[in-house]
Amino acid sequence: MDGQILHLALGLLDGRLTCIVFVLITYGKKLICFHRNHSCFTAPIFSERSCCALEYPRTFPSSILRSRRRRRRTAIGKPKKSSSAVGTSADGGKKSVAAARVTDGVWRLSETRESDLRKLRERGLIPQDREAVKLPGNKVIPRPPVGFRVMFLAFVLRGFSFPVHNFLHGLLFLYDIQLHHLSPNSLLHIACFVTFCECWLGIEPHFGLFRKLYSVKRQSGSDGVYPIGGCIISHRSNLLFFSFSMSESAQYWWRRWFYIRNSTVARQDFGLDPFDPSQKIEPKRSWKNQILDGEVAEIETLYLRVEDLQLIPEKEVNGVDIMHTFIKRRVQPLQARAQPMFLYAGCHDPTRVSAEEFSKGDLERNLRPLLKFKAGEDIPGKSLTSPFSASRPVLQV
Repeated sequence: MDGQILHLALGLLDGRLTCIVFVLITYGKKLICFHRNHSCFTAPIFSERSCCALEYPRTFPSSILRSRRRRRRTAIGKPKKSSSAVGTSADGGKKSVAAARVTDGVWRLSETRESDLRKLRERGLIPQDREAVKLPGNKVIPRPPVGFRVMFLAFVLRGFSFPVHNFLHGLLFLYDIQLHHLSPNSLLHIACFVTFCECWLGIEPHFGLFRKLYSVKRQSGSDGVYPIGGCIISHRSNLLFFSFSMSESAQYWWRRWFYIRNSTVARQDFGLDPFDPSQKIEPKRSWKNQILDGEVAEIETLYLRVEDLQLIPEKEVNGVDIMHTFIKRRVQPLQARAQPMFLYAGCHDPTRVSAEEFSKGDLERNLRPLLKFKAGEDIPGKSLTSPFSASRPVLQV
């Protein structure tokens, strides 16, 4: 291996050892490297011992994630009770004292009931095997059995089921956060982005575009950073993007948690990282979502398509319809699936969690709690550009 590739493998930046970079060979004779503090990139290989200019990959290959198996075992004590009256909203924003009912970001005894799990099973959102899902009993801080992970009811209802989608897994890895660090609306933003990429751009979720459109920040209260839902992902206000009209609060979402067995699909080497309540939310260089020079052109081309779907008459897409689409299709965007949604083939599609179609009333009952519209208010209708599917295929350029 020559010096250039060796520098990539060792993680040398300007001759300095920064961290280990994880290397693998993929199809197309490309060397793919990942550096948590910088970026993910590929190097075309013209021979076994040479490489040239770097280019940016569109998605996270599952193999990249093999590198991270950190397991920190520390003594777990009961967290200090918060003295703050300030809570957080579903997206982590601060609430006034009068509205501080949502969360103060501290673990509590789970209020999930067997009836809640039964409803999720009926909708196909969790495994039918009762041994794969467990109630935590009288535990205040989660202590999932070996092979299990901590899940929130609010996350399942916002598009996440096991096994975890590689894109979500990659974001957690890149930002060095755990699933419980995300707020419900942060997770819903990711689900909407995946749905938009697959159903209206006709591509797999594009990490470069995500970094352009979204920002990452920490949410704190008077007692410090919230250990639950303290990492907020939201779209940048200075860029034109869809308004999803998300509800500002999810009542006591952080109290409704349970254990679910970790699982993978054939293309994945492992599932979600083990739960670690001691891991703190610490900003990383990767949180800046910097765009590299070599990826600007591709990202800007995609962003022009995003603008077109909002500005060109007779083509407008509305954000609520993006949510409506994955709920109506009964597809969990953040679940690892056999195929993307632009190949969706109707009620017998293998990516559906249930073959049963929602009635109009059931569809609204599942959609409205995610939105800020009050009872009786009209929900925006369908977009003027229909989502891609097997019957409306992506045009090949």
